[in-house]
Amino acid sequence: MSSTSKKYRLLLYLGLFCLSFALRLIDIGLSPFWYDEIISVKDTFLEFGHIKHQSEWDSNPPFYYYCLWIWKQIFGTTESGIRSFSAFFSSLSVLFVLKIAESFCTIWKAVLIAILFSLYPLVFYYAQEARCYSLLLFLITLNLWLTYRFLKAPTMTSALLLGVSDFLLFYTHYLTCLLLACQAILLLFYFRKVDRKLLVIGLVPLVLVLVRFTKKQYQFLFYSTALSNRTNNVELANGRALFQILIEIFENPLFLFVVFTSVIWYFLSGQKRSHEKPQNYFITYIITTPLACIFLLFIIGMHSNLFASRYLVFTIPITMLLFAVVKYPRFIIESVLGIFILFFASKLEFGKSKKMDFRTAGEVAKNIQINDKRKVIVQTHDLIPLFEYYYNMELFQNNDRQKAELMSKYHLLTIDRVDDLKSFSDTTFTSFLVLQTFHPKDDENKIDNYFESKGYIRFTTNSIEGIRLSYFSR
Repeated sequence: MSSTSKKYRLLLYLGLFCLSFALRLIDIGLSPFWYDEIISVKDTFLEFGHIKHQSEWDSNPPFYYYCLWIWKQIFGTTESGIRSFSAFFSSLSVLFVLKIAESFCTIWKAVLIAILFSLYPLVFYYAQEARCYSLLLFLITLNLWLTYRFLKAPTMTSALLLGVSDFLLFYTHYLTCLLLACQAILLLFYFRKVDRKLLVIGLVPLVLVLVRFTKKQYQFLFYSTALSNRTNNVELANGRALFQILIEIFENPLFLFVVFTSVIWYFLSGQKRSHEKPQNYFITYIITTPLACIFLLFIIGMHSNLFASRYLVFTIPITMLLFAVVKYPRFIIESVLGIFILFFASKLEFGKSKKMDFRTAGEVAKNIQINDKRKVIVQTHDLIPLFEYYYNMELFQNNDRQKAELMSKYHLLTIDRVDDLKSFSDTTFTSFLVLQTFHPKDDENKIDNYFESKGYIRFTTNSIEGIRLSYFSR
């Protein structure tokens, strides 16, 4: 490749990254944080060394929280500052999709595939959310590139890099073990024997796990059902759930049809024999891995509440690469990719609402208390940090030992159940502001009945998204 070609290619990569990143920053701070995001924000206020212990409670590996902690020191804790981390790494993953794709097709077809991945609605949604999935997509695409490099040139350095990449995947999300299992099968079939390089790939992540994981993380992995219990809002896997998950991952039935048609076309057209050995094995890996991971998680999901589309988001970049590795009749796939690019672009939602507006709730509570020092009661089903973040950052940042004093200072009371009110005997206040969310109608009625039995008059509004606000006064 000439120096001029390298220059233009570098500009192409830089331009694609800048466009993807700029697109993801549009209205990124428009919607307030919601529950899963505030856990990420809360962890950025911990001491760096304590993050891995906090992640034990959250049942997630800590690598994402380590990275976000560093990012927060530079860009702050606003919605835009925190979420820009996801936007940045999501944009980087687009470049790795392009890099891998151009190894199997023309540069312009690879650009179309990269744009399709960049505009993919599920990818774009997580690019504007403070959760681990955009970092995970970046690590997946990096891992795919390192896997292909290792197949082409199996050096000790490339083996070491792949081993570290495997560890970082697992240290970001436990269910990437499904992908790692597929990778192990690929390498064993490719090399036919276990040599020193394969041992390095296997031992590096194992040693790092032994060094970095805590006792509670081991208990979680091998003895606990915590992850299953934590996702009990997800139903057990069945045929209906499988179809729903496929539609959520592939966005619509037509795109799902194109993906499966491409797999069938690859095998029927005899393309498997038209490549060199490293390419053949990597193409087989690309084609079979998404299907294998979906099937394996489906089997696991039949016995635990884990069959959810977010746990399979790492299959999306692999599926995108399917269009690069399969050869189609001239211009057919380019036209199809162009149509889906326009379709997905039309579905993009910038600053998508999280259906829970604690930003407004916190402001309402503060403004009301300026003129009336009433007691604010928050019943939120584990969402107290969300209210604290928007109500008062001092309260949000302090630990539990100082929490009671600060709650009293700001006239706040948090409850989990209506019965908690029975132990509340403060007669200083003649009016109360009650914020509720995630509670059934009978729970709301119990609170209403409690205050009405004490002689209070009620005014209720549902005008704040996802939150019921009630005002009680004598």
